[in-house]
Amino acid sequence: MVAALPVLAAAGAGSAADIVAIGRQIFSMPPCRPRGLDGKLLLSPRELRGLALFEDPQRGNCASCHPDRKGVDGSHPLFIDYQFEALGVPRNPQIQANAARGYFDQGLCGPLRSDQATQHQYCGMFKTPTLRNVATRRVFFHNGRFHTLREALRFYVRRDTDPRLWYPVSRHGGVTKFNDLPPRWRGNVDVIDRPLSAVAPRVPSS
Repeated sequence: MVAALPVLAAAGAGSAADIVAIGRQIFSMPPCRPRGLDGKLLLSPRELRGLALFEDPQRGNCASCHPDRKGVDGSHPLFIDYQFEALGVPRNPQIQANAARGYFDQGLCGPLRSDQATQHQYCGMFKTPTLRNVATRRVFFHNGRFHTLREALRFYVRRDTDPRLWYPVSRHGGVTKFNDLPPRWRGNVDVIDRPLSAVAPRVPSS
């Protein structure tokens, strides 16, 4: 995983596998027993590296959408910012409705809801989920496209550095990114925040 996720893995500073480790330890605990947040859980070196990655805005940047600090009143975080985000998750062919080429779940814009249908800047946005019990889940993202935490992390980091892993490739080699949204709304997808702002490394010329 370290080699597969170079953006997260600054030399010697941790890897996505470390984030998976911290996810299993802290975020999967029942809300009534958040021992890690109370300082009652001793984290392993790998879990500490994962926590550092989780909070580092230049690497994992997970805490920007999933706050992991106690509130000013000492209340425990829910690992959710209650905001909406457009991530450009690949189309899930296992969803029956997606068999229709013209069907798109556009999140806040519909078609399952209509109150924001004219607010085109929100098309493709879905509510940020809590990370409570994240390590026990078997589906990730709004359309269930991924089935393990490792897959979800891998997508976050390599979405733009290696889009061929996730999106259709034409016979001419073109990649149709963000293919679960109509072309006119693909500009709403987040390409600014880390690690989604990563770019493919340049290949040195010979």
